Amino acid sequence: MTLRRRAVLQWGVRLALLAAALLLTLGGPLPDWLAARLAAVPWLGAERSAALLRAIPAASPLAWLAGTLAGRRLPAPLAWAALPALLLLLAVWRNRLFCNWLCPAGTLYALGAKAPLKKRRLLTVRLNGVLFWTILSASLLGMTALLAVDPLSTFLRLPALLRPAATWAAWIPGLLLPALLLLGAVQPLAWCTHLCPLGYSFDLTHAAVRRKGAAGLRVDRVRRELLAGVAIGAPLALLGRHWLGRRALRAAGAQGHAPAIPVLPPGAESPERFAALCSRCYACVQACPTQVLRVAPPRLAEPAAAFAPELRPYGDPFIAERGFCKEHCTRCTEVCPVGALRPLALAEKRDLQIGVAVIHREACIAWADQGFCMVCQEMCPYQAIAADILVLPDGTEVNRPVVNAAKCRGCGFCQSQCPAVRLGKAILVEGVPRQRPVVVAG
Repeated sequence: MTLRRRAVLQWGVRLALLAAALLLTLGGPLPDWLAARLAAVPWLGAERSAALLRAIPAASPLAWLAGTLAGRRLPAPLAWAALPALLLLLAVWRNRLFCNWLCPAGTLYALGAKAPLKKRRLLTVRLNGVLFWTILSASLLGMTALLAVDPLSTFLRLPALLRPAATWAAWIPGLLLPALLLLGAVQPLAWCTHLCPLGYSFDLTHAAVRRKGAAGLRVDRVRRELLAGVAIGAPLALLGRHWLGRRALRAAGAQGHAPAIPVLPPGAESPERFAALCSRCYACVQACPTQVLRVAPPRLAEPAAAFAPELRPYGDPFIAERGFCKEHCTRCTEVCPVGALRPLALAEKRDLQIGVAVIHREACIAWADQGFCMVCQEMCPYQAIAADILVLPDGTEVNRPVVNAAKCRGCGFCQSQCPAVRLGKAILVEGVPRQRPVVVAG
């Protein structure tokens, strides 16, 4: 095959895969013929979009290894390890085959390199090895947040910005890819050649198995990069764990004021664990059918939890199924590539308490205005809201909502439907220190 034909074939494959990745991650409707064929595959079926969303970040061997090290368990069923294992096998044969033919982010960077800008050499030192070992050393100490620079996670964040539920905070990590595209337009493929930790993992695998220095990798260089990565990653992880520990202490002592604990997606277990393990790929944000998952803005008191997804119920008078965590839905737990969200069965999810609703009486129509409003009780799918009866001087009875915290799951349905507007929503969901199953007697 001539070089020209090979280049045409290569670009044909790259552009086709990029178009497919964008189509599937943007959540747009599939062509009928493709939807029918996907529906016929048993392991995809009705959940094909969740599986495909997960496949992009889960294909990264770096994400799989970091998630395993940080979580001290496999981040997904063992079958999902086939994807990163296949990419590593390809790297043994051709170290950068994935980067040059298959990676959707790499294709975008290659297209950006063709921009008619004045080319300059801004990066002269290869930092991809240092980034690789920094991520792994931090993961060994329980922090995978640095996986935010993994190119597959970076690519998946970009379509998430087009979701209606995207917040301004989502744009900060989401703009990493456009920034790297701009860098690549000035110094072609600067990310791929000088910064990408995933590409380094392929070079390292190739060099270790084939016994030859891929991309200039030699023992002395790898040793220097390993030491530098540990020197950076270990302190960052320890500092992050320290911040998260202080956050847990503040949350344990917080009473009677604004929520100190965010409401997290089901399967997160605890705020500290989720903030440490979440790679900020936002696959869960894209998978959520009611768009209740939002990217949290950074907080000065909790820098280690910045930009992690949170559950933020909200109301939309025109779309009834937006703004709450559906009773029979586990989509977010199915797409997490690093194990930050524990996979849940439907029955387990239904009985999991992820938060507790709290009534703010000064804003409540029934409590403050003695009006006839029990919308929250009518909407609650778990019968967690009872009525406190007030008898007015004229003998009229007014029902006022009272939350049974032992039954409440924190789904946010009540908050999304609350009609109070004078002081904002009258019923708000607050997070819990640790998600736990609800046991209802009888």
